Amino acid sequence: MLKQMIRQPYWIVLMLVLLSVSKLEASNFVVVGTRATGMAGASVAIPEGAYSIYWNPARMEKESENSWSVIFPTVGYHAEQHNHIFKRLDDILDILGDYDLSDDEISNDHIAVQRIRNILYDLDRQGTGLVVDAHAGCLFKKDKLMLGFLSIAYGGLAVDIDTENLSVGDETQPNSIEKNHSSFDSWGLWTHQFIGGYQFPMYDGTSIKGYHNFISFGFTLKYIYGQSYSYYRSVYDKDVDDDDKKNPFRENRRSRGTVSYDLGFHYKLEDFFEAGLVFRDCSSPIFPRASHDFSPDETIRLRVQTRLGLAYHYDPDFTVALDFDLSSNNSSTLDGYKDQRVALGLEKAFFNRHLLTRLGYYQNVAESGSDSVVTVGLGTRIGLFFLEASFGITPRSYGTEHVLFIDETIGSFHISFFNPPTQKPQAIQKGQ
Repeated sequence: MLKQMIRQPYWIVLMLVLLSVSKLEASNFVVVGTRATGMAGASVAIPEGAYSIYWNPARMEKESENSWSVIFPTVGYHAEQHNHIFKRLDDILDILGDYDLSDDEISNDHIAVQRIRNILYDLDRQGTGLVVDAHAGCLFKKDKLMLGFLSIAYGGLAVDIDTENLSVGDETQPNSIEKNHSSFDSWGLWTHQFIGGYQFPMYDGTSIKGYHNFISFGFTLKYIYGQSYSYYRSVYDKDVDDDDKKNPFRENRRSRGTVSYDLGFHYKLEDFFEAGLVFRDCSSPIFPRASHDFSPDETIRLRVQTRLGLAYHYDPDFTVALDFDLSSNNSSTLDGYKDQRVALGLEKAFFNRHLLTRLGYYQNVAESGSDSVVTVGLGTRIGLFFLEASFGITPRSYGTEHVLFIDETIGSFHISFFNPPTQKPQAIQKGQ
């Protein structure tokens, strides 16, 4: 088995990729699809049908004739706030009431001023802000050929807190609140991705111990058209504020088209164990980053992402999957905040796979104190028609009488048609 594998040229490609991505940084790994969402993103080893174009282009269906799958549409979202940003801002508004920081009634209330200062000090931490991503698209797979369109958007909000100029009541003081440079900086990248891919079997044989092993390689080529947006709001410094623009997102917009590719490898042992390895955006595509000062030097780079997945099938209707990021990814919008997830997912099928239930859990292990997320999913099949939805949330929520705050949430929905692989009877395959 080993000699046959080494003779395949795809292993040379794998080794070159492994050498080139030994130290990686990237944006957060977007969870695409309802099965992946319901299983907390544990999908690299077991992507189904057309979702292979995103999760692992190497994963092939069983020996089949005229198998195909169409997904239209697949939509989803993900949002996470860091350091309870909205809760802390809401607390400041509750203290202020109808007053401004420069009003005498607030400046003479030393307890209220100190409470506001304490909140601002808490906000002045690396990574404070909001990260969001969303996706929508249509995907198609016929045998080993994959085609699709995905629109993936990254965005968020970061805060810069000035903790020096916080004196209230006298604007002539050197550290008056009127000279405060605190600001909100939001930006996003919206990508339109046209994708095509193909799968290749690398090894199909039986080991000395009688186990059947199957290894495959796959790739996707994609043209990505990216548009970046920004909006900058300063608390007091209006000279660099986008608030006076008629359409700041359009005026600050930058755009660029580029080409990238993904690589995937998949291993299957009999019908009970699968493993997958995927490298996304191997060319590290670069896009100009929109900014309030129109700086020509700022860019957004989607660096290489690497994820490993394992899956065990207790029987055809019950699967356990585990995924973990091999790359410590940069957050899409918060400089310095790392994202590296470990995901565990369960799937149980009922009524001859006409009803699918999923449960998942993932944790960002790159940041201490980050929240865990629990996900659930449900799918139903009627003939060739599939309707599926998934949702996830942090177990702990908090808020005030008027507002409920959730640290992280994720969700997805899709409609699909799937013609499963048609297998010949076992006796015919053996020539009996």
